[in-house]
Amino acid sequence: MSRFIPEVFYNKKWSTDTVCSDTLNDLKHLQCSFEELTTLHDIDNESDLPLQLS
Repeated sequence: MSRFIPEVFYNKKWSTDTVCSDTLNDLKHLQCSFEELTTLHDIDNESDLPLQLS
């Protein structure tokens, strides 16, 4: 964000699979320009980390 837009953080069901789509809808509704980047995995705790063997 080049400026803080607090509205995009309101009314979200955090830690759900709808956060991204809800946020994108808010940005569109607010007529904000944005660009989507490559989707990455969400890591909330250690069990979300991929197992890496040396």
